[in-house]
Amino acid sequence: MKKLLILLISFVMISIAGIAQVEEHLLPLEVLEGEKKIIADGYGLSPDEALQNALQNAVEQAAGAYVSSVTEIINDEVTKDEILSLSHGFIKEYRKLTESKFDDDYKVAVAAVIVEKQMIKSLEASGVKVTYRASGMVNDLMAWDKMKENELKMAKALFDVHQMKNYGIIWDYNLYMGDARRSGTEYSINGTLSVRTNANYSIEFYNLKRILSELALESQEMKYKIPVAHAIAIGSKSTRPYDRYSFRVFKRKKNGKLKEATKLIDMVVPIIEPDIKNKQIAYGNRRAVPFKFYGINAGTGYLMQIAAKKYERQLTIQDKNRINESWLNRYETIFDFFSKDFTPYILVLTEGENLLTQSQIVTFYKFANPKTLDVIREYITFMFEAAHCKILFEKQDEETIEFIPDAFFMQYAKMHPEVWSTNAQITYQGYVFNKLPSLEFDFKINKTFSQEEFRKVMGIEVVPYKGEQWMKK
Repeated sequence: MKKLLILLISFVMISIAGIAQVEEHLLPLEVLEGEKKIIADGYGLSPDEALQNALQNAVEQAAGAYVSSVTEIINDEVTKDEILSLSHGFIKEYRKLTESKFDDDYKVAVAAVIVEKQMIKSLEASGVKVTYRASGMVNDLMAWDKMKENELKMAKALFDVHQMKNYGIIWDYNLYMGDARRSGTEYSINGTLSVRTNANYSIEFYNLKRILSELALESQEMKYKIPVAHAIAIGSKSTRPYDRYSFRVFKRKKNGKLKEATKLIDMVVPIIEPDIKNKQIAYGNRRAVPFKFYGINAGTGYLMQIAAKKYERQLTIQDKNRINESWLNRYETIFDFFSKDFTPYILVLTEGENLLTQSQIVTFYKFANPKTLDVIREYITFMFEAAHCKILFEKQDEETIEFIPDAFFMQYAKMHPEVWSTNAQITYQGYVFNKLPSLEFDFKINKTFSQEEFRKVMGIEVVPYKGEQWMKK
């Protein structure tokens, strides 16, 4: 009995540690006045070398915002290496977001809080000409525009598919070929390429979540609670089905401690059925799916009014000036469950399913720059949707013939938000990516050879392939 108790206690401790690790991304690094958060990655022959390179790249990005040229030499005394040798002194804290290994290289992504004031003083003391762009020296709108610019730069650096080494790692491939068919002097070979996701599918998905939690202006992870039915009017028996989700919000009190509160929200999360399409469609405009939210309407009860009232607010002139989009001028009262500065640009990641719901966890990421969404969705298309392989027909004493399947297993759609509210409208725009437990699809292979070519075919195999086939130009 005593041994069993020890085992149970050990299991609980491990479970709690696991929960803490999974939910770490709910609390991104906190940035105070005079500090700046940078997300960067780095490569190395060991995990530690990759980490050090990532931290150095973070400092270089931060310094680049103030120095006319980081590589500039002043009086032949100051070099880039000398500036970056002080890098650890500028880093207040950092968090390792991901660690991966590809062939002989390790890749580490970090989020680092840089103490800007200290960095500027060190740069000036080294004789480097500094261009001040601190928030206290510019107005709010210019600061917002600069934040949008920095957000996009970090996204491009983190999600540059042309620099990726981990392409195709989420897929396992199997090739099944049938007997050749003769038609006159030509021979056709037909087969099936069977593609299945492996454990890397989930690993890369959660790597993406950790990076987005630091890159995004704000994020909210919501967990499924129960199904609910809302009456279309007080006392009416006619109802509409919704799902209730809960999410936690954190606020730092004056004494420095974090105050936690749990909020509820009722939604209808769209179901996105994966579908095989070609590159042109995959990188084109995605179909829109309805994403429904519950606000204050004729059927809202007293308790739900208290909850939903916090999500309906006036869109201010400052909000409209900051976003600087003419289409926002037609909105007055909006539905917005985020707590920080308003922006309509949203990416939603859904995961998990059971008998009651298709989405047990729904995570919203809010961004300042709409172009950031385009960078991330192209990364998702490349990483999670492209087949990333080629079929090799090996020929005797000649070059091998390649067949590249134009196959993308589409898993995200454009968001079409709706809110059931008497007074509020909804302005969110963006994309919904649905992560399933596993994926599998079959792609038909057909290749025709002349009689002379067919005689020289010695073997057929499938290999992972990066290729421009999957990169948007």
